[in-house]
Amino acid sequence: YIGMDNCPHQTVIIGAEAEIQKAVNELNRRGLIHQILSINRPYHTPLFEPYTQCLRELFARWPVNPPTMPIYSCTIKAPYPVNSEDIRRLMVDHWMRPVEFRKTIEKIYEDGGRIFLEVGPRGNLTAFVDDILRGRSYIAIPTNVPHRHGTTQINHMVGILAAHGVSMKLDHLY
Repeated sequence: YIGMDNCPHQTVIIGAEAEIQKAVNELNRRGLIHQILSINRPYHTPLFEPYTQCLRELFARWPVNPPTMPIYSCTIKAPYPVNSEDIRRLMVDHWMRPVEFRKTIEKIYEDGGRIFLEVGPRGNLTAFVDDILRGRSYIAIPTNVPHRHGTTQINHMVGILAAHGVSMKLDHLY
């Protein structure tokens, strides 16, 4: 199964060990770079279904409000639904369906998104966006990378956004 379609140069496949070994043999035959990840559950595939009952019970208790702005889901490659039950269902389905990051970024771009901020560690997703949107007009900014102090990174982010004409209220930074 394709568990994650991250970008043109990275896909994560998940399956039984024997099937993965067949895939590795084919990747080797084609001279493609690959890495075996230590994942002990079949995340983002139908094989995860046996693990979902506890998730359904957990999410059934969570208060869920509709988003007040478009929040895209990499499961459906579109904004989240507005109905609370549909949101809960999607939150569980996410674990049984592939992460379609590439197609979701394409959809956001198609819908007019041109500024991508990665809020999280490392900057991996920013690199994926760069791979997906290569040659097009956009900016992708990581907000937390290991080689740069947090305050410096925030200043870089604010500077880049300002250079692109994004209006900001910066009082909270001071």
